[in-house]
Amino acid sequence: MLQEGIGVSKEREKLDVFRTSKLTTRTLAKRKGETPEHPFFDACEGWLDAATALEAAYESEWLALELRFADYARGEIEARQARSGTRTFNDLLLDLATALEGPNGDRLAERVQQRFPAAMIDEFQDTDPIQYQIFSRIWGAGEGPFFLIGDPKQAIYSFRGADIFAYIRAKQDAGESQYTLDWNWRSDPSLVEAVNGIFKRLPSPFLFDAIPFHAARAPSISTERMGPEAGAACRFLLFGHDDAGKARTVKYARERAAQATAADIARLLASGALIEDASGSSEPVRSGDIAILCRNRHQAQASREALDQLGLASVMTGQESVFETEEALELEWLLEATAEPADLRALRPALCTRILGGNAQTLFDLHEDVDAWESRLEAAREWQAAWDRAGPVGLLEWILGQDDARARMLSRPDGERRLTNWLHLAELLQQTWQKGRPGPGALAVYLGTLRNDSRSRRALTDDDALIRLESDEHAVKLVTIHKSKGLQYPVVFCPFLWADHMLRDHEKAWTAFHEPEEEHALVLDIGQGEDHARAQGHAAWEALAEDLRLLYVGLTRAEHRLVLVWGPVNQAGSSALGLLLHPPDDFESWRQDWDEDPTKRLRDHFKGLEDADLRADLEALAAAASGSIEIEILGDQDTAPSVQPEAREELLSARTRTRSSWQGPWRVSSFSGLVSSSSLDGARALDHPRALGLDYDDPVASSDSVELDAAELPVRLADFPAGAASGTLIHHVLECVDFQDDDPAARLAMVKASLLRHGMAESWAASLSDALPDILNAPLGGPLDDFSLSRLPRVDRIDELEFTLPVAAGGASPLTADRLARAFSEEATDGFVTDYARRVAALGFPPLEGYLRGFIDLVFRHDGRFYLIDYKSNRLGSYRSDYDRPALEESMLEHDYVLQYHLYAVALDRMLRARLPDYDYEEHMGGVYYLFLRGMAPEPGDASGLYYDRPPKALISALSHALGDGPETGQGAAV
Repeated sequence: MLQEGIGVSKEREKLDVFRTSKLTTRTLAKRKGETPEHPFFDACEGWLDAATALEAAYESEWLALELRFADYARGEIEARQARSGTRTFNDLLLDLATALEGPNGDRLAERVQQRFPAAMIDEFQDTDPIQYQIFSRIWGAGEGPFFLIGDPKQAIYSFRGADIFAYIRAKQDAGESQYTLDWNWRSDPSLVEAVNGIFKRLPSPFLFDAIPFHAARAPSISTERMGPEAGAACRFLLFGHDDAGKARTVKYARERAAQATAADIARLLASGALIEDASGSSEPVRSGDIAILCRNRHQAQASREALDQLGLASVMTGQESVFETEEALELEWLLEATAEPADLRALRPALCTRILGGNAQTLFDLHEDVDAWESRLEAAREWQAAWDRAGPVGLLEWILGQDDARARMLSRPDGERRLTNWLHLAELLQQTWQKGRPGPGALAVYLGTLRNDSRSRRALTDDDALIRLESDEHAVKLVTIHKSKGLQYPVVFCPFLWADHMLRDHEKAWTAFHEPEEEHALVLDIGQGEDHARAQGHAAWEALAEDLRLLYVGLTRAEHRLVLVWGPVNQAGSSALGLLLHPPDDFESWRQDWDEDPTKRLRDHFKGLEDADLRADLEALAAAASGSIEIEILGDQDTAPSVQPEAREELLSARTRTRSSWQGPWRVSSFSGLVSSSSLDGARALDHPRALGLDYDDPVASSDSVELDAAELPVRLADFPAGAASGTLIHHVLECVDFQDDDPAARLAMVKASLLRHGMAESWAASLSDALPDILNAPLGGPLDDFSLSRLPRVDRIDELEFTLPVAAGGASPLTADRLARAFSEEATDGFVTDYARRVAALGFPPLEGYLRGFIDLVFRHDGRFYLIDYKSNRLGSYRSDYDRPALEESMLEHDYVLQYHLYAVALDRMLRARLPDYDYEEHMGGVYYLFLRGMAPEPGDASGLYYDRPPKALISALSHALGDGPETGQGAAV
C-alpha cells in the first residue's frame, strides 16, 4: 500500500495542466483579436482533456488509498491492542455501549440501576453520543431521578470529543422536563447588563435554535462592588485602520492589544479603585485580581512581554510544557558544560544563562583575564562534583547556593516564574536520572529531544510536565479561555477576541462535520467536488458556533470589570465577536443555509466598514446598555503610570534557629581559591600580575628590550594565540593524544577536531600539530635525563587526576597563610623555595576548614617512581632564552605556581600512601615537572621550558600537617 501511494503521489505531481491550458484552442479563443489556428493548439486541447481525466482518476485512486488506509489502520490498531491486552478509555465506553445493546443489555442496565438508582451528570454539555447512549439506556426509562446538568452555551471541548448535538438530542428527549437557571450571582448588575447587550445583538447568537440565549438576571440584593475610578463595567479599547486605510495585520493587532492591555492595567492599579468584599470592607484593586484571557501561548507571551516592560509581574497557566520554556534551553546548556567543564564552547553559553548572570561583557572580561577563567573552570568542575553526588537536583541546589544566584533570579520581574521552572525541570530530570544514573551529557541530549519534539514530549512525559504555578498572589494571571471555564476573576481583560478560529488547511482537506441527514452523526469527508464543499460549509458553521460559545465563556468570567480590545483586523469579520458587534443585515437568511462556508462573506462585509462604522456600532451597543459600556479610542502610543511594587501585608520575621551552628568557616577551596581570595592591599600587590592588569599568558615585557644573539632560536609556538581558550585547547590535546603515536595525519586530525570543539580557527591546526613533536620528544632532564613523554605508554599515565584533600579535619587548626609560610621557611632546602615563604605569608586568604580540591594535569609512572606534570601555556617570549631557568623561576613566583606544585605533591603523596603497599616517599616519589610548553625543544641538553623540583619529604610532611594531616588525623586524599 505504501509503494502504491508513493507512485500515485509522484504521478500527480508530474501533471502540469496549468501551463498547457494557456495554449489550448478554448483558451486562445477567449483572447481579444484573431484566434490563431494550428494543429499544435488542437493537440494541446486534446492533451488537456486527457490530463484532466487522468488527474481525476489519480484523485479517485488517491481517495481510495486513503479509505483503504483508514480501514487498515483501524484493524491494525485493534489487532495490536488484542496482542498487548490493552484497552483505552474509549474502548471501555464502546464495550459498555455494545454490551447494553446486546442480548443481555436489559439485565446489565437493571444491575447498574440497582446499584446506582439515581444519576446526576454534571457538565453534560461536554458529553458525546456514546456516553449519552449509555446514560439514556440505563436511566432514561427508569423510575429513579435522572438529572442532566449543563450549559450548552459553554460547550467548548469538541477537540476532546464533546458533541453539542448529543446535548441537543438529550434536550429534545427531555421534553417539558427542562429547567433554566438565569440568575447571575457572580457579577455586578451593570456587568450582567453589558454582557446581555452584546449577545442580544443577534436573535440567535449561538446559531442553533436549540441553544437560545436567555438574558441573565442579577439578584435584587446585588450591588456594584467596584468603585467608579475603574470606569464602566465593560469597556472597549478601539484602534483603527492604518494610515493607508487598510485593516491591521494579526501580528500588529497582537502586539498592539497586548501593549494597550498592559497600559490599562497599570492605570487601573494606579487609580486607587476599590473592590468591596462580601463583608462590606473595601481594598484597592491588586495585580492578583486581574486575569488576561488568551487563546494560545503566542498571545499569552505577547501579554507577558508587555507587562514585563511596565514592571508588572504575571503568572501563566494553561497547557504549556515546562520543556518549551527558555529555562529548558538554559538547563541544556548547563548540562553540556557540566559534562565537559573544560570545554569553553560548552562553558560560555552556560555562563550566560540567567541563573548564572553572565552576558557578552562577562565573556569579554574573562577573555582578558585568564586567572578569572581558571576560577570559572574550577566552578564548572564543582558542578560536575555536585552532579556526581546528587544528580540534577544536587547540581541546581549547588548553583543556587553560590554567588547569590537565587537572589539574582528573584530580583527579576519574572524571577519567581523562572526559578519555579528551573526547580520543576530539575525535579523531572531527577526522576530520569534515578532510573539509570545517566551522565549530564546524556541527559542534555534527552532534554534537547523533549524541547524540540512535541511527539517525544507527549510520549515520554505526562501532566507532570505542565508548567506549575509560582505564587500568583501578586501577579496578573495569564489564562487560556478554555482553562478559565468554571473560574471567576474580579477584573478580566480579553485583548485578542478579534482573532477568528475558522477552518485551517488540514481541516479543509479532511473535513469533520455533523451530517444533518444522518441525525447529526459525526462524519469525516475526505472527498472532492460539491459534496466536499458542502461538508466544508457545515464544518465552518460549526466552528463559528463553537467560537461563539467560547466567546460566551470568556465574557462571563469577570465579577466587576470587563475590558476588550477591538479594531479592524484581517480576521475580525469572521470572529465570533465580529459577528455579534457588526452583523450583516441579512445574516438571519445566511443562517438558514449551512452548505456554504460563511467565512469569506463575513470578512467581505467587515472589510467594507470604516472606522466611523465600527464606532457607530459600538456606540449603539453602549447606548442600549444604560451606561454599562464605554468606548475608548486608542492612539498610536499608550501612556502608563509607573507601577510601584505592591506592599505585602504579611509580617515577616526570621525563623528561629533550632540546630546548633558550626562556627568554623567550612568551605571547599582550591589553589585558585587561595590565590584569588588574597588581599592585594599589601606588599604582594605591588608585583602580582593581577595588580598590574596582566594576563598570565601575556609575554614578559622585558624580553622585547633585550638585544638578541643572531643565532637565537625562536620557539615553535611564538605566534600561537594566548589566553584561556588556547590554554584549555592545548591541555585538551595533551590529554587526548597518545604520546607514542607518531602518525602526523592522525595527530593533525585530532588537533583539528579539538580546535573545532574549543571554537578556534582551523588555520592554527598545522602550527599546533607541528609543535607537538617538540613537546613530546623534549628530554625532561632532572632524574629522568633523556626520557621524554613520547616514550610514555598510556598504561603508565593518568590525565586530569582529581583530588580532594580534607583540611582541618579531626579538630586540627584551620589552614592559614601563616601556617603555609612557616612550613616553607622551616623545611625548604632550596633557596628559591625558601624565598617564596615571604610571598605565601602575604596571601591573606581567610582561614580554611573543609576541603581543598584540584586537578593534576598528568601523573605518570616510570621505573617504579611517580611524577606529576603541570602544563603551562604561558607566553613568556618568542625565543628559547625567554624560557630559561631564571625566566621560569620568575613566572613560578609571580603566579604562585610554587605553592601550586607543592599542594599537588601533597595530594600525590597522600594518594600513594593510601594505595601503594610499602610506600616510601624517598623511594617512590619522583618529583614535579612544570612544562612551559611554548619553550620546549627536542634537542638533547636544551632545558628551555622545563622546571623540575623534588620537594624534600620534611616539607611535604609539614605542608600536609598544615592542612590538618598529622599523626592525630591520619587523613588521606580522595582521588
